Amino acid sequence: MNHNIRPHLQTVHSTILVSRIIGGILQVVMFTFVAREIGATRFGPMIAGLVTVQLIGTLLEFGFGALVMSQKFFQEKRHLVGTLLATTVALAFIQTLVGLLIFLFIPTQNRFLSAISILLLWGSGEKLSNLGLSLAISKRDAREVRRNILSRKILTFCGFCIISFLGPWNSEKFCFFLSVTSITGGIVSIFRFRNYFSDINLKNCIKIFQLGIPFYANSVVNQLRNLDVFFLNFFVSPVAAGNYALAFRFSQPFSIPMSTLAQTGITAFSSRDRILRQAFLIRYSNILKVSMFFVFLVFLIPMESIAREYLPTFSELSVSLKIQCMAFIAFGIISIETSILQGAGKEKFLAKFSFFWIALTLFLIVAGGSYDGVVGSSIGLLLGNSLQSIYLLKIRKKALSGSD
Repeated sequence: MNHNIRPHLQTVHSTILVSRIIGGILQVVMFTFVAREIGATRFGPMIAGLVTVQLIGTLLEFGFGALVMSQKFFQEKRHLVGTLLATTVALAFIQTLVGLLIFLFIPTQNRFLSAISILLLWGSGEKLSNLGLSLAISKRDAREVRRNILSRKILTFCGFCIISFLGPWNSEKFCFFLSVTSITGGIVSIFRFRNYFSDINLKNCIKIFQLGIPFYANSVVNQLRNLDVFFLNFFVSPVAAGNYALAFRFSQPFSIPMSTLAQTGITAFSSRDRILRQAFLIRYSNILKVSMFFVFLVFLIPMESIAREYLPTFSELSVSLKIQCMAFIAFGIISIETSILQGAGKEKFLAKFSFFWIALTLFLIVAGGSYDGVVGSSIGLLLGNSLQSIYLLKIRKKALSGSD
C-alpha cells in the first residue's frame, strides 16, 4: 500500500474537525436565534420535519456516500463513479420535484407537513453536498473538504445575518432559507467533480445499487435514531419536542470531534494497514479524553440563568443540555466504532444489531419524555446511547482480534 495515505488522511481529519467545529458553532447560533423568535411550540414540529426528511434522504441515498469512502471501491470500481454521481443527481432532482409539487398542490396547513414539503428541497441539496464531501475524503483532498464544509457554512451564516436584519423569522421562512442555501451548496459540491461525468454508463446503475446495499442498510438503520424528535412531537408534546430539539442542537457540537474522526474510519480500516489502524485508534483515545473534559466544563457553567435570560419559552433546557452532552459522548463512540466495523467488512452484522439498539433508545426517549418531560427524554437518550456504545466496543475488539 502507498504509505502516503497516512499523513494525508490525518490532514483530512484535521481539516474536517476544524471546519465542522466552526460550522457547528454557526449552526447553533442560527437555530438558537430562530428558536427564540418562533418559540418551542413551533420549533418542535419544524425539527420533526427536518429529521423526517433526513430519513427520507437516507432512504434515497442507497449507501453511496459510505461506498465511495471505501478504498476497495476506488481500487476496483473507480470507473463507476460517474454513474454513481449521475444517479445521485437524478434522485436529488426527483426529490426536489416531489417537494415542490406537495407544497404547490397539497394543502399544508399542518405545520409538520408544511415543513416536510419545503425541507425535501433541503434534503436534495444535502444529498449532493454529502456525496461531494465523501468523494473529497476518499481522494484525501483536504482543500476540497474545507471548501465543502466551511465555505457552505460561512456563506449560509452570512445570508442568515442579512435576512435577519430585514425582518423576523418564522418556521416556513427558515425552511425555505435552509433549502435554497443547501441546494446551492450541493450543486457547487458536485460541480467540482464534473470530470467524472464523462464516464456515465446507465447500464452500470444496477452494479452501483448492488455495491451500496451493505452500506445502505446500516445507514438507514442508524438514521432511525433521529426520529426521537418526531416521536416526542406526536406522542409527548410539541413543547417537549421543541425543548429537546434545542438542547440537542446545543449539545451536538460536543460530538463533532469524534463524529469527524468516524468519517475517516472506513478509509483507515478498509486499507488493511495496521500502522494506519493503530494511529487511528490512538487519535480516537485522545479525542475521547478531550471531549469528556469539555463536557465536564459544561457542568460548571451556570446554564440555568443563561437559559432564563435568552430562551424563556424553553423550560428545563439547561438540565437537558447537560445530560445530552454526555449522551453525545456516547454517540461519538457509536459513530467511530460503527465506522471501524464498516471498514473491517462488518456492514451486514451492524445493520442487524443496530436496529435493536436504536429501537430501544427511541423507546427510552419517549418513555422518559412521558414520565418527566424533556429531562426524562434526555436521560433516555443517554441510557440508550451508553448501552449501545459499550456493546459496540466489545464487538469491535473481538472482530479486530479475529481479523488480525
